[in-house]
Amino acid sequence: MSEQTPIPTTDALAIERLAQAQVRLDEQTFAVEQARHVIERLQSEIRRVEHRFVESETLRASLRNRLDERERYIVAIHASNAWKAAQWLRGVMGRRW
Repeated sequence: MSEQTPIPTTDALAIERLAQAQVRLDEQTFAVEQARHVIERLQSEIRRVEHRFVESETLRASLRNRLDERERYIVAIHASNAWKAAQWLRGVMGRRW
């Protein structure tokens, strides 16, 4: 006797198709969840980088203000009569910067 493969019935085919559809749906649901986790992680990283950027900009502005203040101080010193007199004396003595 030869063994024959049973011919699937309509109900069995429907159940198999539903099972395959459920597997695809589960795979897509998993992919969506993974994508959602990646998006959340990236959004968190963006917030962290934005915070660090704001801190860096604040520090940069503070350092720029200090530099400007010191440059004004140096300009005021170089414009003073005492500085000019000291430079004139250095010139007379033969030592110039």
